[in-house]
Amino acid sequence: MEQLLNKIYFRGDKIIWRIIVFLILISVLIIFASADSLAAKDGYRKGAYFYLIQHLAFLSGGFILIYICHRLPVSMYKNFATLALIISIGLLLCTSLYGYETNEAKRWISIAGIRFQSAEIAKISVVLYLASVLEDNVFDEFKDVIKKIALPVGTVCLLVFIEGTSIGLLFGVICISILFIGGLKLKFLLKILGLALIILVLLCLSGITIGWPKRIATAAGRLSDFSFAVTVSALGMTGILILLFVSSKLKHLLKIFGLALAALALLFVLGLAFHWSPVVRVVDKMENIFKKNDVETVGITQADRGKIAVASGGFVGKGPGNSTQRYLLPLSYSDFVFAMIIEEYGLVAGIIVLLAYMILLYRAAMIAKKCTRIFSSVTVLGLMLVVVFQALVNAGVSVGIFPVTGQTLPFVSHGGTSILCTGIVFGIILSVSRAANNQEEISKQKNDEDKKYTPNYTNEKISEYNE
Repeated sequence: MEQLLNKIYFRGDKIIWRIIVFLILISVLIIFASADSLAAKDGYRKGAYFYLIQHLAFLSGGFILIYICHRLPVSMYKNFATLALIISIGLLLCTSLYGYETNEAKRWISIAGIRFQSAEIAKISVVLYLASVLEDNVFDEFKDVIKKIALPVGTVCLLVFIEGTSIGLLFGVICISILFIGGLKLKFLLKILGLALIILVLLCLSGITIGWPKRIATAAGRLSDFSFAVTVSALGMTGILILLFVSSKLKHLLKIFGLALAALALLFVLGLAFHWSPVVRVVDKMENIFKKNDVETVGITQADRGKIAVASGGFVGKGPGNSTQRYLLPLSYSDFVFAMIIEEYGLVAGIIVLLAYMILLYRAAMIAKKCTRIFSSVTVLGLMLVVVFQALVNAGVSVGIFPVTGQTLPFVSHGGTSILCTGIVFGIILSVSRAANNQEEISKQKNDEDKKYTPNYTNEKISEYNE
Protein backbone atom coordinates (compact mmCIF):
# COMPACT_ATOMS: atom_id res chain seq x y z
CA MET A 1 0.00 0.00 0.00
CA GLU A 2 2.82 2.39 0.88
CA GLN A 3 4.51 1.77 -2.47
CA LEU A 4 1.22 2.42 -4.26
CA LEU A 5 0.80 5.73 -2.43
CA ASN A 6 4.35 6.72 -3.38
CA LYS A 7 3.59 6.03 -7.03
CA ILE A 8 0.48 8.20 -7.11
CA TYR A 9 1.84 10.90 -4.77
CA PHE A 10 1.91 14.41 -6.14
CA ARG A 11 5.57 15.33 -5.97
CA GLY A 12 7.37 18.58 -6.64
CA ASP A 13 6.86 22.01 -5.09
CA LYS A 14 3.89 21.77 -2.71
CA ILE A 15 3.15 25.51 -2.87
CA ILE A 16 2.79 25.35 -6.66
CA TRP A 17 0.35 22.46 -6.26
CA ARG A 18 -1.71 24.49 -3.79
CA ILE A 19 -1.80 27.53 -6.07
CA ILE A 20 -2.91 25.34 -8.98
CA VAL A 21 -5.84 24.11 -6.89
CA PHE A 22 -6.62 27.71 -5.90
CA LEU A 23 -6.68 28.83 -9.55
CA ILE A 24 -8.96 25.91 -10.44
CA LEU A 25 -11.43 26.94 -7.73
CA ILE A 26 -11.41 30.55 -8.92
CA SER A 27 -11.91 29.38 -12.50
CA VAL A 28 -14.90 27.20 -11.59
CA LEU A 29 -16.57 30.04 -9.66
CA ILE A 30 -16.11 32.60 -12.45
CA ILE A 31 -17.09 30.32 -15.33
CA PHE A 32 -20.11 29.07 -13.35
CA ALA A 33 -21.27 32.70 -13.17
CA SER A 34 -20.39 33.35 -16.84
CA ALA A 35 -21.93 30.15 -18.21
CA ASP A 36 -25.21 31.90 -18.92
CA SER A 37 -23.49 34.59 -21.00
CA LEU A 38 -21.68 31.85 -22.92
CA ALA A 39 -25.00 30.18 -23.63
CA ALA A 40 -26.54 33.52 -24.65
CA LYS A 41 -23.73 34.04 -27.17
CA ASP A 42 -24.66 30.69 -28.72
CA GLY A 43 -28.37 31.50 -28.73
CA TYR A 44 -29.06 29.09 -25.83
CA ARG A 45 -28.78 26.13 -28.20
CA LYS A 46 -26.75 24.10 -25.70
CA GLY A 47 -27.67 25.66 -22.38
CA ALA A 48 -25.54 27.15 -19.62
CA TYR A 49 -24.70 23.82 -17.95
CA PHE A 50 -23.12 22.52 -21.14
CA TYR A 51 -20.41 25.17 -20.97
CA LEU A 52 -19.84 24.63 -17.28
CA ILE A 53 -19.44 20.89 -17.80
CA GLN A 54 -17.19 21.55 -20.79
CA HIS A 55 -15.02 23.83 -18.68
CA LEU A 56 -14.82 21.27 -15.88
CA ALA A 57 -13.72 18.71 -18.48
CA PHE A 58 -10.97 21.04 -19.68
CA LEU A 59 -9.80 21.67 -16.11
CA SER A 60 -9.81 17.93 -15.41
CA GLY A 61 -7.80 17.32 -18.56
CA GLY A 62 -5.36 20.05 -17.60
CA PHE A 63 -4.90 18.57 -14.13
CA ILE A 64 -4.33 15.10 -15.58
CA LEU A 65 -1.69 16.55 -17.90
CA ILE A 66 -0.01 18.20 -14.92
CA TYR A 67 0.18 14.86 -13.14
CA ILE A 68 1.45 12.95 -16.19
CA CYS A 69 4.03 15.56 -17.18
CA HIS A 70 5.35 15.98 -13.64
CA ARG A 71 6.10 12.25 -13.47
CA LEU A 72 8.15 12.25 -16.69
CA PRO A 73 11.96 12.66 -16.49
CA VAL A 74 13.50 16.05 -17.29
CA SER A 75 15.86 14.48 -19.82
CA MET A 76 12.87 13.51 -21.97
CA TYR A 77 11.87 17.15 -22.40
CA LYS A 78 15.40 18.10 -23.42
CA ASN A 79 15.60 15.32 -26.00
CA PHE A 80 12.23 16.34 -27.43
CA ALA A 81 12.95 20.10 -27.55
CA THR A 82 14.23 20.44 -31.13
CA LEU A 83 11.54 18.17 -32.57
CA ALA A 84 8.88 20.14 -30.67
CA LEU A 85 10.11 23.38 -32.25
CA ILE A 86 10.01 21.88 -35.76
CA ILE A 87 6.47 20.60 -35.16
CA SER A 88 5.45 24.03 -33.87
CA ILE A 89 6.76 25.75 -37.00
CA GLY A 90 4.83 23.29 -39.14
CA LEU A 91 1.63 23.85 -37.16
CA LEU A 92 2.01 27.63 -37.36
CA LEU A 93 2.48 27.46 -41.12
CA CYS A 94 -0.58 25.25 -41.47
CA THR A 95 -2.56 27.62 -39.28
CA SER A 96 -1.51 30.60 -41.38
CA LEU A 97 -2.53 28.83 -44.60
CA TYR A 98 -5.51 26.71 -43.60
CA GLY A 99 -6.54 27.93 -40.15
CA TYR A 100 -9.90 29.29 -39.04
CA GLU A 101 -10.14 33.06 -39.17
CA THR A 102 -11.53 34.76 -36.07
CA ASN A 103 -11.51 38.55 -35.70
CA GLU A 104 -9.42 38.86 -38.89
CA ALA A 105 -6.74 36.53 -37.49
CA LYS A 106 -6.02 32.87 -38.19
CA ARG A 107 -5.19 31.39 -34.79
CA TRP A 108 -7.11 28.11 -34.83
CA ILE A 109 -6.45 24.91 -36.73
CA SER A 110 -8.32 21.62 -36.77
CA ILE A 111 -6.54 18.27 -37.00
CA ALA A 112 -8.52 15.03 -36.82
CA GLY A 113 -11.51 16.98 -35.59
CA ILE A 114 -9.58 18.56 -32.72
CA ARG A 115 -9.48 22.35 -32.85
CA PHE A 116 -6.66 24.17 -31.07
CA GLN A 117 -4.38 27.22 -31.15
CA SER A 118 -0.92 26.33 -32.44
CA ALA A 119 0.60 29.42 -30.79
CA GLU A 120 -0.05 27.93 -27.35
CA ILE A 121 2.01 24.86 -28.25
CA ALA A 122 4.72 27.06 -29.75
CA LYS A 123 5.21 28.86 -26.43
CA ILE A 124 6.26 25.64 -24.74
CA SER A 125 8.46 24.42 -27.58
CA VAL A 126 10.34 27.73 -27.84
CA VAL A 127 11.22 27.72 -24.14
CA LEU A 128 12.39 24.10 -24.22
CA TYR A 129 14.43 24.69 -27.38
CA LEU A 130 16.14 27.81 -26.02
CA ALA A 131 16.95 26.04 -22.76
CA SER A 132 18.43 23.10 -24.66
CA VAL A 133 20.51 25.28 -27.00
CA LEU A 134 21.84 27.45 -24.17
CA GLU A 135 23.03 24.37 -22.29
CA ASP A 136 24.63 22.61 -25.26
CA ASN A 137 26.45 25.59 -26.79
CA VAL A 138 28.96 28.26 -25.81
CA PHE A 139 28.39 31.12 -28.23
CA ASP A 140 31.56 33.01 -29.16
CA GLU A 141 30.50 34.22 -32.63
CA PHE A 142 27.31 35.98 -33.64
CA LYS A 143 26.88 33.79 -36.73
CA ASP A 144 26.32 30.80 -34.42
CA VAL A 145 23.71 32.79 -32.52
CA ILE A 146 21.96 33.61 -35.81
CA LYS A 147 22.00 29.98 -36.95
CA LYS A 148 20.94 28.27 -33.73
CA ILE A 149 18.80 30.93 -32.03
CA ALA A 150 17.75 33.87 -34.18
CA LEU A 151 16.61 31.96 -37.29
CA PRO A 152 14.59 29.09 -35.71
CA VAL A 153 13.13 31.08 -32.82
CA GLY A 154 12.69 34.19 -34.96
CA THR A 155 10.69 32.14 -37.47
CA VAL A 156 8.27 31.09 -34.74
CA CYS A 157 7.94 34.64 -33.40
CA LEU A 158 7.38 36.01 -36.91
CA LEU A 159 4.68 33.47 -37.76
CA VAL A 160 2.90 34.17 -34.49
CA PHE A 161 3.27 37.95 -34.85
CA ILE A 162 1.77 38.02 -38.35
CA GLU A 163 -1.51 36.53 -37.13
CA GLY A 164 -1.48 37.78 -33.54
CA THR A 165 0.40 40.98 -32.79
CA SER A 166 0.03 40.81 -29.01
CA ILE A 167 1.03 37.14 -28.79
CA GLY A 168 4.01 37.79 -31.07
CA LEU A 169 5.23 40.67 -28.92
CA LEU A 170 4.79 38.56 -25.80
CA PHE A 171 6.80 35.82 -27.49
CA GLY A 172 9.59 38.27 -28.21
CA VAL A 173 9.73 39.60 -24.64
CA ILE A 174 9.80 36.08 -23.23
CA CYS A 175 12.56 34.96 -25.63
CA ILE A 176 14.75 37.97 -24.81
CA SER A 177 14.18 37.33 -21.09
CA ILE A 178 15.16 33.67 -21.45
CA LEU A 179 18.33 34.53 -23.36
CA PHE A 180 19.26 37.01 -20.64
CA ILE A 181 18.57 34.46 -17.90
CA GLY A 182 20.48 31.80 -19.83
CA GLY A 183 23.63 33.92 -19.82
CA LEU A 184 23.92 34.86 -23.50
CA LYS A 185 26.55 37.54 -23.99
CA LEU A 186 25.17 41.04 -23.76
CA LYS A 187 26.54 42.13 -27.14
CA PHE A 188 24.78 39.21 -28.85
CA LEU A 189 21.60 39.92 -26.93
CA LEU A 190 21.63 43.55 -28.03
CA LYS A 191 22.23 42.59 -31.64
CA ILE A 192 19.27 40.20 -31.58
CA LEU A 193 17.15 42.92 -30.00
CA GLY A 194 18.23 45.40 -32.67
CA LEU A 195 17.39 43.01 -35.50
CA ALA A 196 14.02 42.23 -33.93
CA LEU A 197 13.17 45.93 -33.64
CA ILE A 198 14.08 46.60 -37.27
CA ILE A 199 11.94 43.66 -38.46
CA LEU A 200 9.12 44.90 -36.24
CA VAL A 201 9.32 48.36 -37.78
CA LEU A 202 9.27 46.94 -41.33
CA LEU A 203 6.21 44.84 -40.50
CA CYS A 204 4.47 47.83 -38.93
CA LEU A 205 5.17 50.03 -41.95
CA SER A 206 3.96 47.24 -44.23
CA GLY A 207 0.79 46.85 -42.20
CA ILE A 208 -0.18 50.53 -42.17
CA THR A 209 0.66 51.13 -45.83
CA ILE A 210 -0.24 48.09 -47.92
CA GLY A 211 -2.36 46.30 -45.33
CA TRP A 212 -0.10 43.30 -44.69
CA PRO A 213 -0.05 41.87 -42.09
CA LYS A 214 -3.74 42.64 -41.46
CA ARG A 215 -3.38 42.46 -37.69
CA ILE A 216 -1.01 45.45 -37.69
CA ALA A 217 -3.86 47.77 -38.60
CA THR A 218 -5.93 46.40 -35.73
CA ALA A 219 -3.02 46.84 -33.34
CA ALA A 220 -2.51 50.40 -34.54
CA GLY A 221 -6.17 51.16 -33.91
CA ARG A 222 -5.92 49.84 -30.37
CA LEU A 223 -2.91 52.07 -29.78
CA SER A 224 -4.96 55.15 -30.68
CA ASP A 225 -3.94 56.90 -27.47
CA PHE A 226 -0.34 56.96 -28.67
CA SER A 227 1.36 58.28 -31.76
CA PHE A 228 1.83 55.10 -33.74
CA ALA A 229 4.16 56.73 -36.22
CA VAL A 230 6.38 58.14 -33.47
CA THR A 231 6.46 54.73 -31.79
CA VAL A 232 7.44 52.98 -35.02
CA SER A 233 10.12 55.58 -35.75
CA ALA A 234 11.51 55.31 -32.25
CA LEU A 235 11.68 51.52 -32.46
CA GLY A 236 13.42 51.72 -35.83
CA MET A 237 16.02 54.21 -34.66
CA THR A 238 16.59 52.23 -31.47
CA GLY A 239 17.20 49.05 -33.43
CA ILE A 240 19.61 50.77 -35.80
CA LEU A 241 21.50 52.45 -32.97
CA ILE A 242 21.82 49.17 -31.09
CA LEU A 243 23.23 47.44 -34.15
CA LEU A 244 25.66 50.29 -34.75
CA PHE A 245 26.73 50.41 -31.13
CA VAL A 246 27.52 46.71 -30.71
CA SER A 247 28.93 46.03 -34.16
CA SER A 248 32.66 45.78 -34.64
CA LYS A 249 32.32 46.85 -38.30
CA LEU A 250 30.79 50.28 -37.99
CA LYS A 251 31.70 51.45 -41.48
CA HIS A 252 29.90 48.54 -43.13
CA LEU A 253 26.70 49.15 -41.19
CA LEU A 254 26.84 52.85 -41.94
CA LYS A 255 27.14 52.11 -45.63
CA ILE A 256 24.18 49.76 -45.51
CA PHE A 257 22.17 52.35 -43.58
CA GLY A 258 23.08 55.07 -46.09
CA LEU A 259 22.18 52.92 -49.07
CA ALA A 260 18.84 52.00 -47.47
CA LEU A 261 17.98 55.66 -46.91
CA ALA A 262 19.00 56.57 -50.45
CA ALA A 263 16.93 53.74 -51.91
CA LEU A 264 13.93 54.75 -49.80
CA ALA A 265 14.20 58.40 -50.84
CA LEU A 266 14.52 57.47 -54.52
CA LEU A 267 11.51 55.16 -54.22
CA PHE A 268 9.36 57.93 -52.78
CA VAL A 269 10.48 60.50 -55.37
CA LEU A 270 9.75 58.18 -58.29
CA GLY A 271 6.51 57.02 -56.70
CA LEU A 272 5.19 60.56 -56.25
CA ALA A 273 6.36 61.59 -59.71
CA PHE A 274 4.60 58.71 -61.46
CA HIS A 275 1.68 58.52 -58.99
CA TRP A 276 2.56 54.98 -57.95
CA SER A 277 -0.40 53.98 -55.77
CA PRO A 278 1.51 52.25 -52.92
CA VAL A 279 3.67 55.35 -52.39
CA VAL A 280 0.66 57.66 -52.61
CA ARG A 281 -1.09 55.55 -49.98
CA VAL A 282 1.96 55.78 -47.75
CA VAL A 283 1.95 59.58 -47.93
CA ASP A 284 -1.80 59.80 -47.34
CA LYS A 285 -1.67 57.48 -44.36
CA MET A 286 1.30 59.24 -42.83
CA GLU A 287 -0.60 62.51 -43.16
CA ASN A 288 -3.63 61.00 -41.48
CA ILE A 289 -1.52 59.71 -38.63
CA PHE A 290 -0.33 63.18 -37.70
CA LYS A 291 -3.68 64.88 -38.31
CA LYS A 292 -5.86 65.37 -35.29
CA ASN A 293 -9.04 63.33 -35.60
CA ASP A 294 -11.97 65.64 -34.86
CA VAL A 295 -14.57 62.88 -35.06
CA GLU A 296 -15.03 61.24 -31.69
CA THR A 297 -15.83 57.57 -31.47
CA VAL A 298 -19.44 56.93 -30.54
CA GLY A 299 -20.35 54.09 -28.18
CA ILE A 300 -18.67 52.13 -25.42
CA THR A 301 -15.88 49.71 -26.34
CA GLN A 302 -15.15 46.39 -24.67
CA ALA A 303 -12.16 48.02 -22.97
CA ASP A 304 -14.57 50.55 -21.44
CA ARG A 305 -16.83 47.74 -20.28
CA GLY A 306 -13.85 46.13 -18.56
CA LYS A 307 -13.08 49.37 -16.72
CA ILE A 308 -16.72 49.68 -15.68
CA ALA A 309 -16.64 46.14 -14.28
CA VAL A 310 -13.49 46.88 -12.29
CA ALA A 311 -14.81 50.21 -10.99
CA SER A 312 -18.20 48.80 -9.98
CA GLY A 313 -16.64 45.89 -8.10
CA GLY A 314 -15.13 48.03 -5.35
CA PHE A 315 -13.11 46.42 -2.58
CA VAL A 316 -15.42 43.49 -1.78
CA GLY A 317 -17.33 43.05 -5.05
CA LYS A 318 -21.00 42.56 -5.86
CA GLY A 319 -21.01 38.93 -4.82
CA PRO A 320 -20.88 35.61 -6.74
CA GLY A 321 -23.05 35.64 -9.84
CA ASN A 322 -24.06 39.30 -9.48
CA SER A 323 -21.93 40.66 -12.31
CA THR A 324 -23.79 42.85 -14.80
CA GLN A 325 -20.99 43.42 -17.32
CA ARG A 326 -20.64 39.74 -18.19
CA TYR A 327 -23.63 40.07 -20.51
CA LEU A 328 -22.17 43.15 -22.21
CA LEU A 329 -18.50 42.13 -22.50
CA PRO A 330 -18.01 39.90 -25.57
CA LEU A 331 -15.28 37.82 -23.89
CA SER A 332 -16.00 38.19 -20.18
CA TYR A 333 -15.15 34.51 -19.66
CA SER A 334 -11.67 34.70 -21.25
CA ASP A 335 -9.99 37.99 -22.20
CA PHE A 336 -11.76 39.98 -19.44
CA VAL A 337 -12.05 37.29 -16.80
CA PHE A 338 -9.90 39.32 -14.40
CA ALA A 339 -12.41 42.16 -14.63
CA MET A 340 -15.16 39.67 -13.74
CA ILE A 341 -13.17 38.51 -10.70
CA ILE A 342 -12.96 42.08 -9.42
CA GLU A 343 -16.61 42.88 -10.19
CA GLU A 344 -17.91 39.84 -8.33
CA TYR A 345 -15.30 39.37 -5.59
CA GLY A 346 -13.73 42.80 -5.30
CA LEU A 347 -10.32 44.40 -5.64
CA VAL A 348 -9.03 42.33 -2.73
CA ALA A 349 -9.71 39.12 -4.66
CA GLY A 350 -8.01 40.56 -7.75
CA ILE A 351 -4.89 41.37 -5.72
CA ILE A 352 -4.88 37.87 -4.22
CA VAL A 353 -5.07 36.31 -7.70
CA LEU A 354 -2.17 38.44 -8.94
CA LEU A 355 -0.23 37.63 -5.78
CA ALA A 356 -0.72 33.93 -6.52
CA TYR A 357 0.99 34.34 -9.90
CA MET A 358 3.82 36.32 -8.28
CA ILE A 359 4.32 33.50 -5.76
CA LEU A 360 4.49 31.06 -8.67
CA LEU A 361 7.32 33.10 -10.18
CA TYR A 362 9.11 33.21 -6.82
CA ARG A 363 8.80 29.45 -6.38
CA ALA A 364 10.15 28.93 -9.91
CA ALA A 365 13.20 31.01 -8.95
CA MET A 366 13.69 28.85 -5.85
CA ILE A 367 13.49 25.69 -7.95
CA ALA A 368 15.99 27.11 -10.46
CA LYS A 369 18.48 27.71 -7.64
CA LYS A 370 18.42 24.01 -6.78
CA CYS A 371 19.08 22.91 -10.36
CA THR A 372 22.56 21.89 -11.46
CA ARG A 373 21.87 22.02 -15.20
CA ILE A 374 21.24 25.07 -17.36
CA PHE A 375 18.40 23.36 -19.19
CA SER A 376 16.46 22.72 -15.99
CA SER A 377 16.88 26.20 -14.51
CA VAL A 378 16.13 28.03 -17.78
CA THR A 379 13.13 25.79 -18.48
CA VAL A 380 11.57 26.45 -15.07
CA LEU A 381 12.04 30.22 -15.21
CA GLY A 382 11.15 30.49 -18.90
CA LEU A 383 7.90 28.54 -18.64
CA MET A 384 6.85 30.38 -15.50
CA LEU A 385 7.55 33.70 -17.21
CA VAL A 386 5.14 32.60 -19.95
CA VAL A 387 2.43 32.06 -17.34
CA VAL A 388 3.10 35.19 -15.30
CA PHE A 389 3.55 37.58 -18.25
CA GLN A 390 0.30 36.35 -19.77
CA ALA A 391 -1.50 36.83 -16.44
CA LEU A 392 -0.16 40.37 -16.07
CA VAL A 393 -1.19 41.26 -19.62
CA ASN A 394 -4.71 39.90 -19.04
CA ALA A 395 -5.02 41.89 -15.82
CA GLY A 396 -3.57 44.99 -17.49
CA VAL A 397 -6.14 44.82 -20.28
CA SER A 398 -8.98 44.56 -17.76
CA VAL A 399 -7.92 47.67 -15.85
CA GLY A 400 -7.04 49.65 -18.98
CA ILE A 401 -3.24 49.65 -18.70
CA PHE A 402 -2.76 47.71 -21.96
CA PRO A 403 -4.79 47.71 -25.18
CA VAL A 404 -7.00 44.69 -25.85
CA THR A 405 -4.69 41.81 -26.75
CA GLY A 406 -6.71 38.59 -26.54
CA GLN A 407 -4.57 37.00 -23.81
CA THR A 408 -6.30 34.63 -21.40
CA LEU A 409 -5.71 34.35 -17.65
CA PRO A 410 -3.74 31.07 -17.33
CA PHE A 411 -5.71 28.19 -15.84
CA VAL A 412 -8.65 30.49 -15.06
CA SER A 413 -10.13 31.68 -18.36
CA HIS A 414 -12.44 29.50 -20.43
CA GLY A 415 -10.59 27.87 -23.32
CA GLY A 416 -9.48 24.32 -23.94
CA THR A 417 -6.14 24.94 -25.63
CA SER A 418 -5.03 27.48 -23.03
CA ILE A 419 -5.95 25.27 -20.07
CA LEU A 420 -4.41 22.09 -21.50
CA CYS A 421 -1.18 23.81 -22.54
CA THR A 422 -0.91 25.57 -19.19
CA GLY A 423 -1.33 22.16 -17.59
CA ILE A 424 1.65 20.90 -19.60
CA VAL A 425 3.65 23.96 -18.51
CA PHE A 426 2.90 23.35 -14.83
CA GLY A 427 3.66 19.65 -15.28
CA ILE A 428 7.11 20.33 -16.74
CA ILE A 429 7.89 22.82 -13.98
CA LEU A 430 6.86 20.30 -11.31
CA SER A 431 8.90 17.61 -13.06
CA VAL A 432 12.02 19.74 -12.68
CA SER A 433 11.03 20.53 -9.09
CA ARG A 434 10.52 16.84 -8.28
CA ALA A 435 13.89 15.91 -9.78
CA ALA A 436 15.66 18.81 -8.02
CA ASN A 437 14.16 17.78 -4.68
CA ASN A 438 15.23 14.16 -5.19
CA GLN A 439 18.70 15.32 -6.13
CA GLU A 440 18.87 17.43 -2.97
CA GLU A 441 17.77 14.50 -0.81
CA ILE A 442 20.35 12.19 -2.40
CA SER A 443 23.10 14.75 -1.83
CA LYS A 444 22.15 15.09 1.84
CA GLN A 445 22.07 11.33 2.33
CA LYS A 446 25.49 10.90 0.78
CA ASN A 447 26.94 13.71 2.86
CA ASP A 448 25.71 11.90 5.98
CA GLU A 449 27.35 8.60 5.05
CA ASP A 450 30.57 7.39 6.58
CA LYS A 451 33.74 8.72 4.97
CA LYS A 452 34.83 5.21 4.05
CA TYR A 453 32.14 5.14 1.37
CA THR A 454 33.26 8.46 -0.11
CA PRO A 455 35.46 7.00 -2.93
CA ASN A 456 32.43 5.16 -4.31
CA TYR A 457 30.60 8.35 -5.26
CA THR A 458 33.04 11.22 -5.49
CA ASN A 459 33.29 10.85 -9.25
CA GLU A 460 29.55 10.40 -9.79
CA LYS A 461 27.88 13.38 -11.44
CA ILE A 462 24.69 14.13 -9.55
CA SER A 463 22.03 16.18 -11.25
CA GLU A 464 18.32 16.30 -11.83
CA TYR A 465 18.96 14.34 -15.06
CA ASN A 466 19.69 11.23 -12.94
CA GLU A 467 16.00 11.14 -12.10
